[in-house]
Amino acid sequence: MKKQTRPINDRLKRAKSAESKAATIKGWLNKWVREQNQLIADLEQAVSHDDYDATCIALGQLKMVLSKKMTALPNIFEQILKIDNAQSGIDNRD
Repeated sequence: MKKQTRPINDRLKRAKSAESKAATIKGWLNKWVREQNQLIADLEQAVSHDDYDATCIALGQLKMVLSKKMTALPNIFEQILKIDNAQSGIDNRD
């Protein structure tokens, strides 16, 4: 059974220091790159074997991962701005 992980925004909110938030973001990005590269490799293999079903599956998985990550990016940018503002002493509350 796959281990459930918390959404990136929750993990960033739990991180106390700017360094731990940066490490959390870096880990999230590294995992995304590995996952995306694996899906692209799966897609390339399916296409090279002319396997329509596997191509559709790999493409669907790639779309799902990209959609999920693109949804999370605004939250990550917000957290990065909070880190930058905290380090520079700026208080920009909406």
